[in-house]
Amino acid sequence: MSRELIFQATRKDFRIDFFSGTGAGGQYRNKHQNCVRMTHIETGIVTTGQEQRSREQNLRDAFKKMTNLLVARVVGDQRKARWPAIK
Repeated sequence: MSRELIFQATRKDFRIDFFSGTGAGGQYRNKHQNCVRMTHIETGIVTTGQEQRSREQNLRDAFKKMTNLLVARVVGDQRKARWPAIK
């Protein structure tokens, strides 16, 4: 099975915001801005990463979620282009 590049995105294509989390985790979680909200500027897709305690892990999680959503969108657009009758 060969892999093919479906799309290309750089960090400039995203707006990344950090914010304080809420819920379990105590004072550390409430004081530090370690949660991530990532917005893809072109499509407006928004993902968050707030499950982990560290900013780097949350950023990595948000990027993984974002790539999955963008790949699903590109694949869906390609299917619509091939078979326009399918909705």
